Amino acid sequence: MFEEKYVLLHLQEFKNIARLSYVRFNCTELKAASIEVSTGNNQRYVKLSRFCITAKERSFYTFKVKATNDAHIALMSADDDTKPLYEIVLGGWGNSKSCLRTRKQSSCKSTHQGGVVSGTTYKSFWVSWINSRITVGLEDIVDQNAVMEYYHATPYSVNFFAVMTGWGSTGHWIFKNDVSCNLETYNNTGIVENNTECHGTTKYECDVGYYLHTGNLQRTCSLNKKWLEEPPICKRCMCPCSLTGQQTINSTRELEEKITQIKKELKVNKKSTNAFLRKKISAPDFRPSSVRIGYICGYGILISVVSVILISDVPRLYRHIWFGID
Repeated sequence: MFEEKYVLLHLQEFKNIARLSYVRFNCTELKAASIEVSTGNNQRYVKLSRFCITAKERSFYTFKVKATNDAHIALMSADDDTKPLYEIVLGGWGNSKSCLRTRKQSSCKSTHQGGVVSGTTYKSFWVSWINSRITVGLEDIVDQNAVMEYYHATPYSVNFFAVMTGWGSTGHWIFKNDVSCNLETYNNTGIVENNTECHGTTKYECDVGYYLHTGNLQRTCSLNKKWLEEPPICKRCMCPCSLTGQQTINSTRELEEKITQIKKELKVNKKSTNAFLRKKISAPDFRPSSVRIGYICGYGILISVVSVILISDVPRLYRHIWFGID
């Protein structure tokens, strides 16, 4: 009986560990594989730059969307839906027609009849913009199942994306997560926190015996897989670095602010010095007798000091002249 309970307990423990490992693995894979975006029934575009997704260095893009009707995606020249853009309407007019436009809410340049979106199932699409031709297709294989196409003689540059729903529909979008930054490592520097996701922060620290010379110990992943802030440069301490492990300054800007603060704290208040106070409580004495006494005392002290120094060296000078020794 005891052995049976022992086996059952360990079996349950193994199941718990396996379950947790499975959940962690799947969450990690899901986070790494896709970015999910929701849009409301408000006819307002959501910029994908918020999720670090841009059209830079792309000529096509694939995505999935779940919406009952009117799923819009804008291919924008600037990160602003009031600027020149291509507007693609998927399942407009009650999911009866799709439309490709060269301006927001303008007339259709190309259309497709029939329903293409669903409120219960994710549907895949692709869009491409190359050689002045805008093309929209079904599924996720580019250049297959094209349903709309338009040749624009004066094409806009495509740099940013935005998505929108409305007219009685909300939207759930899935985009491939290919925007994470590459982890960077540096000499004499360790990684405290590793987050390479969009807007994620990676934190560093200088190794023991090293200090931050310029750059930053904290960097943020931003658009186009670029890290914000300058990379850290840790140099060996020339003197004992007893506080290296307690480094709390993360950037050059913070270091400059700290130095400015210390300067303010160490700044001498001239009004509290003895020289300033003496001027307030005493007046200069310009009488000839006082001036002469001052000169006599000053020169007397100076001559006395010099004389003492010279007299102390006379025996050594004498021995050197006569005997050639010190």
